[in-house]
Amino acid sequence: MQRFGSSSRDWDELASMDPLWAVLTLNDKRGNRWDIEEFWETGRDQVDATMGLLERLGWNGARELAVDFGCGVGRMSRALSPYFDRTVGVDISNKMVELARDLNAGVSGLEFERIDGATIDAIQSGTVDMVHTILVLQHLPNATQAIGYLHEFERILRPGGVLVFDIITETRWTYRLRARRRLYRILRVAGVAPERLHAKGLTSMTMTSVPVQDVDDFIRESGLEVLLIDDQQKGSFSKRFYYLRKPG
Repeated sequence: MQRFGSSSRDWDELASMDPLWAVLTLNDKRGNRWDIEEFWETGRDQVDATMGLLERLGWNGARELAVDFGCGVGRMSRALSPYFDRTVGVDISNKMVELARDLNAGVSGLEFERIDGATIDAIQSGTVDMVHTILVLQHLPNATQAIGYLHEFERILRPGGVLVFDIITETRWTYRLRARRRLYRILRVAGVAPERLHAKGLTSMTMTSVPVQDVDDFIRESGLEVLLIDDQQKGSFSKRFYYLRKPG
């Protein structure tokens, strides 16, 4: 099993310093400026829109189990929970999972699990009605790992289940250079505290694009049905949102 120790440590660090901003990185919210209710509302708005879109696309599958991959503190998991009998948020960060459990204590049908590696061992094959992962695959170290997880999502989906995810398809050249992340690493090795770097706008966060052809190949190999592909421009990034259904 491939493990992502460095990534999990990075996210543990961010969770300790500024967890809500790490999940939804709006510039004016950096430095623990998120209001928690406003933060939850962003998740509800997005999930409500997604569920409405899926209904218009004709999806009427079972609502027993949803998996929110890269759940962070549970922004999307919490919003998904009213729609499903059981919602499981999974994340590679111990600290994020701990915070998710604390912040969502008492929410019915909602649980959180840590994963360690390229598989989601906590979830059995063919049991999930929705796999949902937004603003997550772009933070994996490379595109190969993102595609690997797509295959894992297909494994856990039951026939009739849906997969909802987004990728960055193109970034501006300054992001591709990753100069700020390299500077962050150099200064951390030199002993500069992460809190000081975070205050200066430097972060360990990775931004990774995924070739569209690689996703097209995954869709063809997996046999998933395309309900919708939606291209959007988000600031400096070109993004693509996928809504896929497992036949059956």
